[in-house]
Amino acid sequence: MLGSSAYFHQGQRSIGKAMLAEAAEAGDIDGTYSYGIALLCESNTEGIARLLHVLDDEHGKHRIRICRMHLQALTFGSAIYEMPNIQACNKIGNGHWNRDGPYPFGLKEFVITCRKCSIDLEMYQIVKEFI
Repeated sequence: MLGSSAYFHQGQRSIGKAMLAEAAEAGDIDGTYSYGIALLCESNTEGIARLLHVLDDEHGKHRIRICRMHLQALTFGSAIYEMPNIQACNKIGNGHWNRDGPYPFGLKEFVITCRKCSIDLEMYQIVKEFI
């Protein structure tokens, strides 16, 4: 949580990013999630891999939601997230999310079965809280 606070709340991006990277390498799920979000805010595609790692958990989508709530609570009213100029998935159809269509609010996001679309949804969910 210190890395998240430093990166997203205190504006100490390089220190916070280093702390988040260390937490992620140690296997901390919240650290991996926050590190992935930080990388995606910088439009670094490695963030996609980090968030996919969190989705690999037995209860991946639920775990993502819990991590999102932790990060949002920690940084409430002070963080600036940026939507990356990259997209994890560009496919459309069953199980995919069309960025031009409506956001599947609530538990409807669980009908998105494409893991990379889940990453796109996650960034949208984080960013829309602060717009």
